[in-house]
Amino acid sequence: MYYCTQNKVHPSGHQHYFLGHNRDIEFYSDSAYCIDIGSGKIELHACHHKQSNQYFRYDLDSQHIKAGVREDRCLEADEGNNKVHVKTCDINEKKQKWTWGKINEENLRNWKNVGAKIF
Repeated sequence: MYYCTQNKVHPSGHQHYFLGHNRDIEFYSDSAYCIDIGSGKIELHACHHKQSNQYFRYDLDSQHIKAGVREDRCLEADEGNNKVHVKTCDINEKKQKWTWGKINEENLRNWKNVGAKIF
């Protein structure tokens, strides 16, 4: 985890991720890699486009990045260790609130009908 770059729309390489068509979070400079939570921690792995441990959804209202198809777990910043963990979603937890530099609100509001089929 790093301090946020000044340019939120076109951030530097290590902070440039996007929520992809396959409902994964892809690393922009090499979209062959996605955020993966299969081992219980956040890691970059080859994108498999099968969702499961690489499924994410951004909730505009809560500002949560929800992990897994059940969407009951959220990404949470651990500022003390400069890491990101997966925790049970808590609407009151500020460390679970995320902002993106650029979003397509229409697609996010119509999540179930946009992008790859949800498995």
